[in-house]
Amino acid sequence: MEYFIKNAGLSDIRMHAANERGQLPINYVDTTGYHLYIGFSLKKQISASEDHTAGKKYITFLNRLVAVSQGLQAQHGAVLLEVQSDKIHFLFPGSTERSGSVLEFCRGVQASVDAFPLYMNENLNSMRYAATHGRSILISTGMNPDDSTVSLGPAANDPAKKLLDVESGHLYYRVNPDGAKWQKENLRSVTRIANKEGALLESLAANEQEPLDFEIRSALELPSASVDNPYVMQGFYFRSDLDGFTARVKESFKDESGKMVERLVSDFVEIMHYAESYLHMGSRLYKVAKLPWSGDCANLLIKAEESYSLSRKTVPPISSRDWFELRDKQNDRSGYLWKSYMGEAGWLVSIAGGGPNTEQGGNGALLIADIQTTERPFRIAAGWGAERSLNAQAAKRVLTNDTVLQYTDYLALDKYYKRQFSVCSENSSYYRAKYPIISYKVPPHAKAIPTSITTSNVYTPRPASSYDTTKKKTF
Repeated sequence: MEYFIKNAGLSDIRMHAANERGQLPINYVDTTGYHLYIGFSLKKQISASEDHTAGKKYITFLNRLVAVSQGLQAQHGAVLLEVQSDKIHFLFPGSTERSGSVLEFCRGVQASVDAFPLYMNENLNSMRYAATHGRSILISTGMNPDDSTVSLGPAANDPAKKLLDVESGHLYYRVNPDGAKWQKENLRSVTRIANKEGALLESLAANEQEPLDFEIRSALELPSASVDNPYVMQGFYFRSDLDGFTARVKESFKDESGKMVERLVSDFVEIMHYAESYLHMGSRLYKVAKLPWSGDCANLLIKAEESYSLSRKTVPPISSRDWFELRDKQNDRSGYLWKSYMGEAGWLVSIAGGGPNTEQGGNGALLIADIQTTERPFRIAAGWGAERSLNAQAAKRVLTNDTVLQYTDYLALDKYYKRQFSVCSENSSYYRAKYPIISYKVPPHAKAIPTSITTSNVYTPRPASSYDTTKKKTF
């Protein structure tokens, strides 16, 4: 389907009606306000488990959190932007004076969560809230479950990174991302709940239900899957963060004419099609499904064509290598190289699947469901791989162009690939390899591999990792 880029208002950003040529719009808006992230953490046996029942509890909690948040957003003037597997993202458009609305909204959400039934709250470790005010660019690609609403700019990135430092039950917020002091609010310090919020809690209690009776279905394709009937697959969660792109966003904000912002939006829309191109690269040892982007981070699910246990030996490094190699290929839509849209930015890839119960991890188990909101559905994946791939992005001493694996996935690698990885830092549970990851020739007696995978993959002896600590290298 052909598309065109449209500068829309905030109220129209999710209006995706085709024009007279049958083209669908990719909408964007240049806006200012508070970006609020609500993050939650559940106990490890729920958030990182091979047990499907535990995975259902995770999705049920997220679905309920979205419902209560949306029940409060209208009265506080909030706009839902994203539902991710571990957080929800709202925008409060307007000036820095909107901080009062942000605070009251967060108090209402926390009060609602505190009123959740025991079977939900007994697995809750923390609820964290972080918000930053500033300018940002929003891009909406559509209304399907795997479409994205991307927020570009320091004000959108800042609170997402801050969440890990926030004390549970608290809101941290600041008036700009450029060194302003973080303000801290205890969301439980006020016991009174506004009338509308109290009515909402009473309504929720009156309609309380027992845990949903899930039916698990295995699938390779990912059609729509409801919260009460999610899909389960065995594979890897693949994240690729466009490291360094925010610097370009900041530079574009300095251009009063708006031309740099328009060019930035155009280039980023093409970058988002990078993931689409990756999905259809042709015959491979694995298949790929996409999830919505998280800011400038692409989220994908990788499923091997062979058994999961065998795929752990090769698929993580090969899938990452294929992703990086796409940069130097032409965009079929424009004829330009993909890297021409990226500028100085580069990818940071993290992949996680996990081992069986005898090791650490969920043995590749991922539950996929579409969280329905009043505006659109959001596709999320829950499981060990989702959590660990996110943590890997924040590991110490990882660099642009790295591929990062958790220790359990590193141990499962074929020895040839394993020696291209080294520990990220002392006492770290994450390992990294610098691009390019080199593949070996397939022995004559081995199963044939599609040509598109092995072309130019000539064996090159590489006795030591590029991060070998015996070499002089600075970080």
